[in-house]
Amino acid sequence: MRNSILILFAVLAGYVSLHAADTFDYHSIRREGKVTNNGIIEGESDVTRYGKARVQGMQGFGPHWHGDAQLLWDGVVGQTNLIEFSVPKAGRYALDIQWTLAPDYGIFEVSLNDKVIEPALDLYSNRVELSPLQKVESIDLKKGLQNLVVKLTGGNPKSRKFQGRGYLYGLDYIRLTDLSQKPETARESGETGNIT
Repeated sequence: MRNSILILFAVLAGYVSLHAADTFDYHSIRREGKVTNNGIIEGESDVTRYGKARVQGMQGFGPHWHGDAQLLWDGVVGQTNLIEFSVPKAGRYALDIQWTLAPDYGIFEVSLNDKVIEPALDLYSNRVELSPLQKVESIDLKKGLQNLVVKLTGGNPKSRKFQGRGYLYGLDYIRLTDLSQKPETARESGETGNIT
């Protein structure tokens, strides 16, 4: 009888272990960045995220967020967050980044592949809303993985600290436009100019 119970326990433990391995979503920890057909890279689902970056549903703030969600991160001044995404081929691209503004959001230096594309992105607003698009008119990207680094450098004097210690950012999406497919003259001028 005792041997039968031990065998049954071993079989059940193996089944639970196997079943848990089958249902565990490894992509929820590290997800390969991808570009959709329209060039949109969703902050909440299409980038590889690290550290305290997590998905936040935005339905409660209105219908304006692409996919009804965003990537949310918090940290203290001096900390950085790495976001990775992939591009299908090397080339010259235009880049639009849609951020969120909020009362407890900070000021950030944003770099793409070790090039600063925004030295002081202030994401403060007295209410939760979308920011104006951050535009990079022209940047050369290699095929494959790209590194977007968001460094918290401070807070707007009007901003309140998150949990009394730091600030947040929210990323709705990144849009890539392959400039070899679309004439550069078709894009309106942006805030950040050319980065080569």
